[in-house]
Amino acid sequence: RMDKERAGRVIRDARLCVGLTQCQLAALLNVTQGTVATWEIGSAFPRPKSMVKLCEILRIPVEELLKVG
Repeated sequence: RMDKERAGRVIRDARLCVGLTQCQLAALLNVTQGTVATWEIGSAFPRPKSMVKLCEILRIPVEELLKVG
C-alpha cells in the first residue's frame, strides 16, 4: 500500500527544493492550492495523471512517491 504521509513529506520537501509555493505548484498542475495541501499532509494522494507531471515539475522519480512503508 502507498504511504500517503511519507509521500506528502516527499512532495513538500521537493516543492521547497525547487522553490515553489503550494499555489504556484497548484497552478502548474491545474489543481487547487487546497489539493496540494491535502497531498502534503497525507490526506490524499495525487491521481496518476497529476502524479507524472508533479514528479517532472519537482524533479523526482515517480517511484519515489510509490515506495511503500
